[in-house]
Amino acid sequence: MDNNTVVLLANIASDLGEGGPMSSDPSGFVTLGNAVLFSARTPGVGRELFIYQRALDQCNVCDGDSSSCADCAGAANGIRVVDACLLCIRADDPLKDVSCLGCDGIALSGLVFDVCDDCKSPMDPTFGQACLDCSGTANGILVEDACGICGGSNATCTDICGVVFGDGLSCLDCFGIVDGNSEIDACGVCNVPGSLTFNSSCSDCLGIPFGTASFDICGLCLSEDNPNRDQTCLDCDDGIFGDKEVDACGLCLLPSDPLFDATCAGT
Repeated sequence: MDNNTVVLLANIASDLGEGGPMSSDPSGFVTLGNAVLFSARTPGVGRELFIYQRALDQCNVCDGDSSSCADCAGAANGIRVVDACLLCIRADDPLKDVSCLGCDGIALSGLVFDVCDDCKSPMDPTFGQACLDCSGTANGILVEDACGICGGSNATCTDICGVVFGDGLSCLDCFGIVDGNSEIDACGVCNVPGSLTFNSSCSDCLGIPFGTASFDICGLCLSEDNPNRDQTCLDCDDGIFGDKEVDACGLCLLPSDPLFDATCAGT
């Protein structure tokens, strides 16, 4: 410290001690540029003059702690900022505001793509479920069959006729033969269609089931109300398959009778 500074400080000390113009601050402090001067009595020593040099911090704040311009990392005049993802990151970092984007493009939405490529929240009960097959495999190909078996072929609940949950009767014929061709005919008899006996047990002579036709005395198959029934084989004397005929004289005689055609001859 040079002599001029000592003299200046002594004069300031004198002014402070005597209540001079530089002691107008009630606290007894005097600001001189960046310095603060104050005096105090020290027991056994007397009045002393103290000087405190004030300084600017990195934020250009006098006596500051450089916190007023600190970035999120605590660096004065730093370039880091808190992004939308709440990360302390350089403002020019390409990951700024990106690292926490959901699949919906919204920061901190929490949405992500599941195994089914659906954009959902992991808390969603349907998360990763939409594309699961019955075995729980994402985008798998297995499905439950009609019997409730995953990847099954319906075999466990299919009857002998190939009907799911069937009673096994739909393919049996009337004899109980699987895929047999017998069936109940019109007469109520189990028979093979096209056979000679099919519908025969209740058919009349015309082949009509429950028909009324029958063979007459002449051997013709006619219905009961047919006017020709029992007539076609009668001779003129109503003899069944008789040989009598009406001769030229109008008599019903056997052709071998001497009177046949004779009774009216020469008249």
